[in-house]
Amino acid sequence: RINAGMKSALVRKLQRLSITYHKEIESGRIQSKFLRDLESIDAMIRNIVITLIPAFIGVFISIGISTFNAPVMTLFFLAIVPVNILVAKLFSKRIKMQNREFRLENESVSAKFTSMLTLLPVTKAHGLERNEINSFDSEVEKLTQKGLKVDNTNAYFGSWSWVISNIISVICLIFSAFLAIKGVIKVGDIVLYQALFGSINGNVLAIINSYPALITGSEAISSVSEIMISDDMEPIGNTKISHIQGNIAFNHVCYSYPDDPESYVINDLSLDVKAGECIAVVGPSGSGKGTICKRLIEEMKNIKVSVSATTRKPRVGEIESKNYFFIDEESFLKKICDEEFLEYALVYGNYYGTP
Repeated sequence: RINAGMKSALVRKLQRLSITYHKEIESGRIQSKFLRDLESIDAMIRNIVITLIPAFIGVFISIGISTFNAPVMTLFFLAIVPVNILVAKLFSKRIKMQNREFRLENESVSAKFTSMLTLLPVTKAHGLERNEINSFDSEVEKLTQKGLKVDNTNAYFGSWSWVISNIISVICLIFSAFLAIKGVIKVGDIVLYQALFGSINGNVLAIINSYPALITGSEAISSVSEIMISDDMEPIGNTKISHIQGNIAFNHVCYSYPDDPESYVINDLSLDVKAGECIAVVGPSGSGKGTICKRLIEEMKNIKVSVSATTRKPRVGEIESKNYFFIDEESFLKKICDEEFLEYALVYGNYYGTP
């Protein structure tokens, strides 16, 4: 239920975020946050409930029994805690850094995979399958290396915790024998205190070994919070329109991207188009023609848009220099759109531009 609640909350937040926000973040990264990060948070919560809470209860019970019988042994048992905390502190920074790098790389691979699926028709049309395979393999290799670093660090952390705990266990046995020789405790109590120490040691190890999972969960929380705390939101809900007149007017419109607010893609644009009138937006690649069309489609989804495919070789079924008209957004996106030209630029490593 917790996982379902988190997914529902994330979906509601995504629905409220603005179109600009969704354009800036890749859909593959959102999928990674929605699937992998939410699962990591759920695993962290289960780990706390199933492992950590019973382990803490077991430690307190064992320390209570020891305190009642021999307080001096309790002081020795308490020495386990700072030693293991020191080990966790030594590995903490490295574990956090590597988990963050692994998460970011995993999001990058997820975004790359989503882009690859979208680009598949364009890639096959231009015979660039091997290029795409090699590019994706390099991303997977980077992810593999990041994952190996995380696994190695977790393995070293667990090994050091186990070695130190067993060294302390031997010291505890020697200390118990020394107290028995001095007459502070009975010889039979050595077995009791070793059993108590084993219980405390096992529970402390369970707590310490849960530390990497807690770090992964906290990193996942940080990842999801990037979406949840965003204030780039728009009101939700549709307003019913009884009549559409068809006139379009831009009055001194300026538009810039959030990452570069000083550079205007559209600067002081004034445009007045009457119903039934046909106009042409002409300019070199990257001059803002696609941005104007995109703004029109975002604000008025039923507008009729003409796009000319002239800056690239025509694909099968297209005629060079011929205009293609699309009545709705769905048919527009299927054939020629700004997103498609961006994909074409990604395949060839060129800058973004539309004809």
